Amino acid sequence: VPMQVLALGYSRTGTLSMHTALQTLGYTTYHFSNIFANVRDADIWQELLAAKFHNKENIPFDYKHAFDQLLGDYSAVTDNPCALFWKELIEAYPDAKIVLVERNEETWLKSIAVLFDGVLHPISTHVLRFTDPYWYGRVISAGRGWILASTGHASAAGAKQNALAVYRKHYADIRAAVPAEKMLEFRLGSGWEPLCKYLGKPVPDVPFPRLNE
Repeated sequence: VPMQVLALGYSRTGTLSMHTALQTLGYTTYHFSNIFANVRDADIWQELLAAKFHNKENIPFDYKHAFDQLLGDYSAVTDNPCALFWKELIEAYPDAKIVLVERNEETWLKSIAVLFDGVLHPISTHVLRFTDPYWYGRVISAGRGWILASTGHASAAGAKQNALAVYRKHYADIRAAVPAEKMLEFRLGSGWEPLCKYLGKPVPDVPFPRLNE
């Protein structure tokens, strides 16, 4: 399936709402929650995270091949860990349209803190990983993996301490690399019109999704 939309906002910037909105517009959309239905994805994400963030020997890695394996049935992506590979995704799918959603920093910090506390909780990261290694263990390892790669910490306290700097750098890097006219900076609460105009889609006769608040 041709990749058509790269929604590159960091996790907890309305990514589940954007996932549902893009699905409503006819795209097959990938979000971290897809891993719950296919835990094999977690293994590929671990390979991708290792190649980009833990590859001290700079061993060449075929990102396009890995993306095609992982995302070949999808025409759009959103959420982390996809957003962490924004540069590689743009290079792999240069014809895809780019959507960037940023959230108020204060509300984002509160939201991402809840995520870090849950994913990096000692019970989740140790006890449950070993009692259900095939399913839960792989899902939580993928979540831990992108948080460690992004923030440099495997503890909730450390991840939260680095979160804002990581968040700001994510958006600064994308804006520095992608011309403003080549992407849509979508604001939460602005409704269907700007998104549909940018993507060339008719405006649906349903409210814009507002999920996972």
